[in-house]
Order: sequence, then C-alpha cells, then structure tokens
Amino acid sequence: PVCGTDMITYPNECTLCMKIRESGQNIKILRRGPC
Repeated sequence: PVCGTDMITYPNECTLCMKIRESGQNIKILRRGPC
C-alpha cells in the first residue's frame, strides 16, 4: 500500500494515479505503507 498526501491509504500506486486523474487533485505519495 501507499499513503497519499491526502492522508488516504491506497492499495498501490496505480490506484492513487487513477484517483488523481478522476479528482484533478495534485496528490503525491507521502510514504510507502498505510497512513
């Protein structure tokens, strides 16, 4: 899992990328592992 700067835990980077595209937010990977 990866932790985004929106403080949501995503299963993987791909899921985070899809969320960024859908929402238009500039979310980065804060760290690897759950938030």
